[in-house]
Amino acid sequence: GDGGIQYVEFVDWLMRPVVTAGAAALLSTAKLCYRADSSTIGSPAEPAEGGETRWTFRGTPIRLDAAHPLPKEHTIAMWVVLEPVTETWSQCFGDASDGWGLSYGITDGGLLGVQDPRLAGDPMARQSARKLVEEPVGVDPGNWVLVVFRGMCETAGPSTHGCTECLVASDERCLRFLGSVPAVGAGLVVGEFGSRTPGVAAGAAF
Repeated sequence: GDGGIQYVEFVDWLMRPVVTAGAAALLSTAKLCYRADSSTIGSPAEPAEGGETRWTFRGTPIRLDAAHPLPKEHTIAMWVVLEPVTETWSQCFGDASDGWGLSYGITDGGLLGVQDPRLAGDPMARQSARKLVEEPVGVDPGNWVLVVFRGMCETAGPSTHGCTECLVASDERCLRFLGSVPAVGAGLVVGEFGSRTPGVAAGAAF
């Protein structure tokens, strides 16, 4: 039509677990695919004024049906609505409140990154359990944004040694590479998505 990609069209293209057309095979082998308009996990999703169905977190992340280990290489994509981060960290997804403490999220400065307690014991990590990209997301509050984390482990077995690339897309802006952090959650698990603190306000696909 007008050359723009509508939200529902793009979610249908990107987040379908089985597709057949060329580039649309991006996530055709996805091990997980949750959508608010068809999922049974978490609290009931709500239709919004724009027509899309969303989970509104309200301080309560959505628990997955099981904890899913992160392999040495992995890609996790989410459609979320961002609002101002009022604390230092707002989680996109992690291993859950009763887990190890792995968390992928966004800071109050709009920087994506990885929080992993294993980093604090690594002298190469300079005693920091959180690694952040340098370029902010750059999306106005209240807008939908596709957030992508791509992890690549460099050791023989799963570990924190490696990197995680962070990318975002919103509205007419193409997928943008924000940078890479020297940390990866390989070997740990993902058990929930969404945040307990303001920042990641709602989601439509994970």
